[in-house]
Amino acid sequence: MTLREKLIEQADAFCEQHGISKARLATIVANNGKFFRSLEDGGDCTTGMYERFQSVFSDPKSWEDARQADRNRRGIPEPEGEAV
Repeated sequence: MTLREKLIEQADAFCEQHGISKARLATIVANNGKFFRSLEDGGDCTTGMYERFQSVFSDPKSWEDARQADRNRRGIPEPEGEAV
């Protein structure tokens, strides 16, 4: 299995667990909703981007940080009760 295939497989499992699409995951983590489509079509990614996804998959804090950064980019306030 290639690293590309592994990343796509991990994304599939993560998205199923969290009830989101790979496009949504890619938008949150990479600010690029077409990220996984590109990988599936044979594209590549940087080592840093691969590591960012690995961090999100393995560390709930990284996932929450990515979600907050996405909300900030879109100008959405923090959900009630989640302010730090």
